[in-house]
Amino acid sequence: MKVFIILLLLSLLTNIETEAVANCSKDAVLKKYEASLSLIVTQNDKIKDFLTHTKTESFSYSQFFGHDFDLSKTADKIVTINDVINKDNGIPSEYQGLKNCLVLLKMEKRLSLLTSISTELQRNKIILLQRNEALRDSLRTNQLAKNELPALRDQIEKESVDTKNLRERLENNLIKSETKANKEKDNQKKLLLNYESELTKTKIELLNLRIKSNEELQIKISTFESATAELASLSTRLNLKNEKNIIENFEELEKLWLKLSKENYSQLFHKRVGLNLPYIPAALSEANFSTDVKGLNLQREELNKLRIEIVKEYSNKKNQEIKLLNQIISSSNYLRSAYFKEIGGSYLYKKMLSLKFFTLLRGEILSSPHRILSYFYSKYLFISEKLSLGKEGYVDISLKVGFFALLFFVFVTLRMLFSKFNHFIDQVLGKFASHSRTNILVRKIILFWNKIRDNSVSFLWLLTLSVGQYFDLFEGFYLVVEVFQVYLFSKVLKSLLTLFLGSVSRLDVSSFSQFKIKANETSDVFKNIFLFYFFTMIVLEASVGRVYLYTLTNSIVFLYSIYKVIIESSRWEDEFTRFAEKKFSGAIVEKFTIAVKYTPKSLRALLTLLFILVLMIFDIFISLTENFELSKKISANLFKKQIENVEAEDGSDTQIPADYLEHFSLYSLNEEAEYVMSSNNIEQTISNEIKEWIDLKSDEHSLVVYGDKGVGKTTTLKKVSSDLASTEDVDIKYVKLPSKIVDKKTIHKFIESIFGDEEGSESFDIYKYDRKLEKKTVVVVDEAQNIFLTHTGGFEAYYALVNVINLNTENIFWLMSFNKYSWLYLDRAFGRTQYFRNVFEIKGWNDIKIKELIMKRHTKTSFRLSYDLLISATRSQDEIDRYASIESKFFKLLWELSSGNPRTAIFLWISALSRKNRSVFNVNIPKEIDLHGIEKLPDDLMFVIAHVLKHENLSSSEIESTTNLSKGLVRNSIKLALEKKFFFKDERNRYMIDISTQYGIIRYLRVKNFIYGN
Repeated sequence: MKVFIILLLLSLLTNIETEAVANCSKDAVLKKYEASLSLIVTQNDKIKDFLTHTKTESFSYSQFFGHDFDLSKTADKIVTINDVINKDNGIPSEYQGLKNCLVLLKMEKRLSLLTSISTELQRNKIILLQRNEALRDSLRTNQLAKNELPALRDQIEKESVDTKNLRERLENNLIKSETKANKEKDNQKKLLLNYESELTKTKIELLNLRIKSNEELQIKISTFESATAELASLSTRLNLKNEKNIIENFEELEKLWLKLSKENYSQLFHKRVGLNLPYIPAALSEANFSTDVKGLNLQREELNKLRIEIVKEYSNKKNQEIKLLNQIISSSNYLRSAYFKEIGGSYLYKKMLSLKFFTLLRGEILSSPHRILSYFYSKYLFISEKLSLGKEGYVDISLKVGFFALLFFVFVTLRMLFSKFNHFIDQVLGKFASHSRTNILVRKIILFWNKIRDNSVSFLWLLTLSVGQYFDLFEGFYLVVEVFQVYLFSKVLKSLLTLFLGSVSRLDVSSFSQFKIKANETSDVFKNIFLFYFFTMIVLEASVGRVYLYTLTNSIVFLYSIYKVIIESSRWEDEFTRFAEKKFSGAIVEKFTIAVKYTPKSLRALLTLLFILVLMIFDIFISLTENFELSKKISANLFKKQIENVEAEDGSDTQIPADYLEHFSLYSLNEEAEYVMSSNNIEQTISNEIKEWIDLKSDEHSLVVYGDKGVGKTTTLKKVSSDLASTEDVDIKYVKLPSKIVDKKTIHKFIESIFGDEEGSESFDIYKYDRKLEKKTVVVVDEAQNIFLTHTGGFEAYYALVNVINLNTENIFWLMSFNKYSWLYLDRAFGRTQYFRNVFEIKGWNDIKIKELIMKRHTKTSFRLSYDLLISATRSQDEIDRYASIESKFFKLLWELSSGNPRTAIFLWISALSRKNRSVFNVNIPKEIDLHGIEKLPDDLMFVIAHVLKHENLSSSEIESTTNLSKGLVRNSIKLALEKKFFFKDERNRYMIDISTQYGIIRYLRVKNFIYGN
């Protein structure tokens, strides 16, 4: 009734909208608004009552989601509702007309209330959908069953009343007919009257059977109604957080489930099956009677039709009973599974030593066959019905048999087609192989096909089944399809295991047959475990849900699988060990081999297998993500572990010829041909900013680049200057700021010298130089970090410079470079946006650019490189791992150790070389400066290093003034830093962080909070 009222309201709202709201008349809009708001509030209250298990009787799932709802489309439905919330403020399309009118009439409060309540309704719909999905659609199906039962009960009651009334009339007619027959003297007439009475009795018997079956079904309906009401209540109580309440609800549900499965299925199967149909007298022959007998024969034909009708009704009612029972049992199974998931398997295992454990298992064991048997029972009813119908039934059975024969024919045809497809692909690839033997792509395709060839038919079957499931072609056969899919997957699993065992074994002609027998035995073990596990899981999930037997079977199969893995691994221990040594050799394998000796002998093969699998997964991960920085870091460190013993001897760098070292100067490049463009194209970005200023498209006339020492700031500035000078009508003035300019007068004098004014003047005026310039001028100030010291008065020059830069000059563009940690300090102390708008960081290069840098210089020499020591250390036997792969891994390692800093990479490259012969260098592992024990060094030393890093370079006296430490402490710190190669002292007696230890020191200082920034 309530559903009818809601539908009526919706109809009225639609009419109101189309007729009145279209012109947004205020009265019509208000009427529409009140009706809409009332409807939304009612719907929202219904969902809230259902979700909070306050009221469940009046809730109708189909009212909100329709009658053809598909559980698999739940995610799509949620996305659609979220779109309504996010894009339409929670107001669905049917109320958009009302919303537009409210906006037009400026009824903001009403619109706000409508939006708020409608959004709440949409969110509650999402919660309802999610809960139904978690319970595998049992909320909806249980509600549908609950809605179907009253209508079915009413139909049965009406049918029973009508049948009883008909029976009563027939009984009265029978009395009259028999009374008349007793009085009749004519034997022929008496015979006909008795025949008519016999037909009436038969009809009464048939009607009694209908009444009896209706009464039985009415009893079932009452039971089902009670069960669905309890399930509905329990399903809404699943979201309770109290564990005690959840367990109590679960145990209540358990009792209901046992009652349903025991009583109903037991009654279904243990009662005598079928109808005791009465015998229908033979038809009368007109030749034997002088009177007309057509009327009696017509009654007999009608009786036959009634008999057929009652048989069909009985079969339909039994099927309906089974369907309802299965639906309720399925709902209770999914609900049990959901409750059990909440309380966890510990609920079962805590009772393992008690009698209740066996009681729980016994209940599931006794109930488990019923669902499966009900399926076959329904098929038995179908066949019984058809056989009892005679010729008509035989035709139906024949059509069904024909349908299954057609399915079998389709199966055989597909099998033949798949086999021919295999043969066709073999032929095509064979032709490609003969014509394109050297084509790498063709070789890879053939290699891939050879690996999957044995499984290609299984893959095609799986694809066919997936397509069939998508288009619902297997409705009614889902269990059979699922079993077939498991079987196909088991074949694929066996093949993959055999391939894996083949890849770790050393195969030749003599050992192949023995390997095949052994591999088949091992793969069959795990194939059978797979089949047993999934077949059992399918049966248990369909019959009793994911509760006791499911959990116990899971645990048993898991433990048994581990046991079989240990046993089978032991059979392949020699192969696993040889493969690990061949494929992943080096320090990693050696350390693993030593460690595994301390484990029990029975576990060594398993540990070796796990070791192989982990390294294989790493290899796959690296190959799939080789362009990601994290992957490169993992690959580099793994490679480093493999080759850690391959290090050039001390002093080997002194054997490197001077002419070779000249090509690897640690300072900026002088030759254009050796320049390497940065990976992020920072040069072009800087040039574009300057060109915009030259073309008067931008007023910004300053730009700052900053980066770590050695990262290429100077090289980049020189490259940009060179490109601008060659492509633009502009003057370039490149200068380096000397160390250290900290007062205003000196910086003014320095700027004057840039513009060729060596004498200067008493009052500094940048506009004077700006006016004198005949064309646009870019002033490149390198090493601008030399403009400050962190002590009183140490920022005077910096202030003076930024004041000059921020003046509105027309012909001067300032391009400056800072050390990274100098710039970060200034940025945090004074803020960059106050003075500079264009700021770019020059970051470390990627491994490809590092390799390009090294190889551009190396190819200008006459020397060759040998990676034989690295290949020997990894003992890689695979052709694909020789040279090219080792070279790639080496440069990833060089990139990782240098943090992408080109100057550091050059230093490490030289450290990795040793002389093999006159024209060949051996490539070894790059030498890192060991910073072990740095944490034990005094904080004063770290304080001094942090200040040097902040200023990029300092003299001894400048260190004293910036740190406020005593001269003795500073001298001791400098001495220790030089000994540890933390500092480098240049020809000007200035100290800076050594390029070889720069990043290790920075990491430590950052951890200890001596410096900030990334």
